[in-house]
Amino acid sequence: MTTTGAVRQAAAGATLSHLDVLESEAVHIFREVAG
Repeated sequence: MTTTGAVRQAAAGATLSHLDVLESEAVHIFREVAG
């Protein structure tokens, strides 16, 4: 499962708000760019 898939699965489980999902995606992208 990809990180994006994990984030979407967590969002579907209502454990994260939509803003938390967006923040998680942004952090993932920043880490890829910085790495």
